[in-house]
Order: sequence, then structure tokens, then C-alpha cells
Amino acid sequence: MKRIKIFATQSQSISENVFIQNKIITPILGGAKNKKNIAQLQGDDEGDNISAQNDVLCELTTQYWAWKNIDVDYYGFCHYRRFFSFNPNHLESDDWKIVNCSFANIETKKRLFLDNLKQMEKVISGYDILTPEVVDLKQVGYGSIYEQFVKTPFMKAEALDLTLQIIRESFPEYYCAAKKYIYGQKFYPFNMFIMRKELFCEYSKWLFDVLEKLTTKLDMRNYSIQNRRIPAHIGERLLGVYFTYLLEKQPLLKIKELQVGFIHNVIIEEEVKPIFKESIPIVMAANDFFTPILSAALCSLIESSGKHNYDIVILERDIAAKTKERLQSLFRNKDNFSLRFYNVGSRIDSYDLFISQLISVETYYRFLIPELFPNYSKIVYLDGDIIVKKDIAELFNNDIGKNLIGACHDVTCAGLVNGFDEESYQYCKNKMKLKNPLEQFNAGVMIMNLEEIRANFTTEYMLKFAEDGKFKFWDQDVLNILFEGKVKWLDSAWNYFVDEKDGWRGKINQFAPKELYELYENAGKNPYIYHFAGNEKPWFDPYYEHAEVFWSYLRKTPFYEIMLQRRMVDTSCYFINQNKEEVEPLRHIAKRILKAIFPYESFRGKIVRKIAKKFRCKNGDKLR
Repeated sequence: MKRIKIFATQSQSISENVFIQNKIITPILGGAKNKKNIAQLQGDDEGDNISAQNDVLCELTTQYWAWKNIDVDYYGFCHYRRFFSFNPNHLESDDWKIVNCSFANIETKKRLFLDNLKQMEKVISGYDILTPEVVDLKQVGYGSIYEQFVKTPFMKAEALDLTLQIIRESFPEYYCAAKKYIYGQKFYPFNMFIMRKELFCEYSKWLFDVLEKLTTKLDMRNYSIQNRRIPAHIGERLLGVYFTYLLEKQPLLKIKELQVGFIHNVIIEEEVKPIFKESIPIVMAANDFFTPILSAALCSLIESSGKHNYDIVILERDIAAKTKERLQSLFRNKDNFSLRFYNVGSRIDSYDLFISQLISVETYYRFLIPELFPNYSKIVYLDGDIIVKKDIAELFNNDIGKNLIGACHDVTCAGLVNGFDEESYQYCKNKMKLKNPLEQFNAGVMIMNLEEIRANFTTEYMLKFAEDGKFKFWDQDVLNILFEGKVKWLDSAWNYFVDEKDGWRGKINQFAPKELYELYENAGKNPYIYHFAGNEKPWFDPYYEHAEVFWSYLRKTPFYEIMLQRRMVDTSCYFINQNKEEVEPLRHIAKRILKAIFPYESFRGKIVRKIAKKFRCKNGDKLR
């Protein structure tokens, strides 16, 4: 068996890092001399080393340490985010030949064959050199490696020019290869390679001789922190120079190009554990722009609370630190409340989910909840566009038995399928395949039985199901399909869908079965939760039905002035809402005309819907 070592350079050592390692791959802390080695990794500061130069040479200090202190048959180097793929099958990749991987988990290891030592050894031992797949810079918008270098932020042409001068004067045998590579388009990226010992030692001696001369002659006195890394970036280009030189000198060398996997998330996401011994767990989702609306919901939740403990977790991906502080300020001196934030962006990026101006990616976060909260058996999920008027503990304490969720009837969906719109009925029967289209719930307020959901569905299954992209009400349709027949129906007052009675949605609601409509009407007399889920919003129109309820709570938050500013600036939204009585009838007339021309089941209708979907997806991508 060949002695093979691949060193994966870590830029930092923290306990939350996820390290890919086996008998061949060894994580090593670069620049360990000046860093805290919390995770107790192998450092590059032992024996003969240049660890102190890590601010200038970056991962090359790892290479130097291995060259001087490790004796093996093959030396390899990669990055804690970038690993060679030993998969015999070609994987889907981007323009830079990168195979994108979400997590440093078992799935990624299997995908890249990093869990198969026999396969790794078989591939490596059959060659003299292994490199990343060569990138044609012309395909990514550059005319040469020189051009790509000088257009990279913080790089300086003077440093690369000086390097070429040093090679010409001190290493003339490499100069022709250097010019050919630097002014060519064939690029060996990422400073990754695996080499036989003799080749590696030859390359390392030449590389560090060049870099020593460069760092001696290059005036870096006024360089920024990023500028000081230029020698490391030049070292990456010198690897390609060496390969070019070697192939001209020894054309019979066995060289293999491997795909490279890039791992987007190498930090362990903290497991969500209950803050209190006994509490009411509440999960919500928001982005940074939406937080003023969320603040009103949180304020109302606080004021309607009882003596229980409330464990609130906000699922997010972009909420700024300052914004989080403002939200946290709502809970000062509230010892029975906990507010936490959980970044879930990396968990959902790999899925192709439909979004638009009406639906944001955050709405799909509810699919993640069963997996993210393994220490919880039941939680309350709340949309952010609500106002709470009754203690959420009373909602949580509803006994939903073995049902997957507790939720309220969606009276608007019932009205749509009960005579208002034949197309909607056909959609529910043929696309959603619901046994009873009238029995649909609104997903904005739910008691989620996490134990039962986990027993029936995985998060991946639900998200893959949602990728279909043909659903009218997106995530809500998915949940209604998957959870049909396993819903505990709650008092409609827990999710009172606010909309103007004389508006178009109010007219739809009147088509709902008498019993459901009366439940909705009675809920409106004393709502436990106001849900502003319609197209019209109180933050756009202060004259909207029950808008005063929303503004009364927003006024008590640090976001009140922010929303006032938005209303002053966003005159277009104000204008549209002032003229909605004129716009809505026209919209319905247009819809009826289109339905007459393009019937739902006709060939023309199918083509028009297909084109419309592509248009929506195209515009939605701009907002992703």
C-alpha cells in the first residue's frame, strides 16, 4: 500500500467546524503559530516551519511544513472547503468546474467517494500527478491568466511582473514555461494537487526559492491585509507554471484531472434545544426587510401572554445584527421569554423552489422545522404578518392527538373550489388529488406534531415535493396534500384571515359552504389572531380593515419610524392601494376574458399556463 497523505488546510480552528478526515486526508491548521488551536488540530508550527508567515503565504505554510517534516510516497493538498472527487462518474459542475455541495456530511463524502479509501488509493497510485480539472479562462470571461490575476480584487500587476522578472533572472529554465502559462488561458485552479514524492520535493524547493526572492524584493510596506496575501496568490499561479514546465520536460508523465467539490457550509449548526424546562415553543420565519412587520407580531405576542415560559426561534438567513438587537430589545426584563435566531440559508439553497414577489423563500422554512427541532415533540408555527390577541399557550395546549398538525380551515380556498372558480376545483381534484377540496387549512398558524411528522416524512422529501413548482398556493398546497386526513381542526378565531368584506376575496369567501363561512364570520367578532395574509396589507394602507390593530402594536416597537419612512418613499404602493377599487374589477374582467379564450383543459390553455409559469419563475429568480 502506498503511503498517501492529503493535507486539508484549515484557516481557523473552532469547535463548531466540521472536518472531513480519514486515513488519507488530514486537517491541518495553517498559521498555527499565531492562532488558538481550539479543536486541537495538527498545526503547521512544529519542526522546520514558516507558520509565522501565514498572513503572506496563506495555505503555503502548510505545504512547507509537510515538505520539511513528513515522509510519504504521495503528497496532496486541498482546502477545508475544496476537496478532490474520486467518484468514477462525472458530476454536475459549474463554469469553474466546481461540484457544489451543501454540507460536509455523510452524503457529501459518499458523493465525492471520500469515504472509500480503496478507491482513493487506486486513483492516486495510478498517476504521477493529479490536478483539478483545467479551466479555460475564455469560458469565464478572461483572455489570460495575467488578465484574471490583475482583475482579481486586491491583486497588483507589479507583483506578477516582478515574479516573471525573478524567474527570468534566477530560474531561466522555467521562463519559457512561465510566459506560456501566465499569458495563456489554460488555468490550474485552487492551488490543489497530488504528486509523487520526488516531483513534490522538486516543486517545493523551486516554489519557495521563488517566493523568498519575491517577498524580499516586493515593497509591501503600504499593503493592506488583503494585499499582503499577493505572494500566496502568485504561488497558486506558480503551480501551473511548474506543471507546464514539467510536461514539456517529461511528456510521458501520467497526469489525471479530478473534479473538485466545494462545500458551502463547514460549520456545525447548533442543535436547537429548549431554553426552559417547560415552555411554549414558537417558530417563525423572516428576512431582514420583513422584520418591522415581525416586530408588531412579537409585541402583540408579548402583551397577550400569560405566566408561561415562551421559547421563540426565528428562522432566517440575512437578518442584520443591528436588526436582531432591535428585536431583542422588545424582550428586556421579560424573564419568561427567549428569542433566538437560526440561520437556515445553507439548508435550503440546494433546492429549486419557486419564489416571486408574492412568495419568498422564507415561506418554505416551515418544511425544515421537524429536522431542526429534534428535541421538541410539538411546536406552534406562526407567520410574521399576524397580530396575537390571546395567550398562545392556549393554542399550544390544544390536544391534536396523533394528527400531524392542528390548523384552521381556509375559507377562501373553500370558496374558490365551491363554485367561484371551476379551474380551482379542477386543480384541487386533478393536480392536488385531494379527496375533499373543501377541507383545506391555512398554513400561517399551525400546531405541528413534530414526532408524527418525522415518523411520516423527511424534510428532504417535503422540499423535493415542493420543487414541483406547479402549485397555486406553493408550500400550503404541499402541506395540504401531504397532511390530508391528518389535521385537527382548530377554532377559526386562531387564524382570522383579514380581508375587506366588499373586496374580491370577501366575495370569494361567500361561496364557501354555509358552515365554514359562519365559522369565519363568528371568528371575526373576536379574533384570537389577526392574519393579514391577503394581497392588501395594513402597512401599505392605514385605512385597510383592522389596520389600526397592526399599527397600535407597531407604534410600540423600534421599527415604527422605519415603516413610516417606507410609506413616505414607496409612493407607488400607496397609489396602487388607493385605487384598488378601480383595479380589482378590471383584473377580474381580464381573467374572465382569458378563461373564455384559453379554456383550462384546452391545448391553448395549457400552452398559455406554461408560458406564464416560465415568466413567473424568471422574474422570481431575480428576487431569490
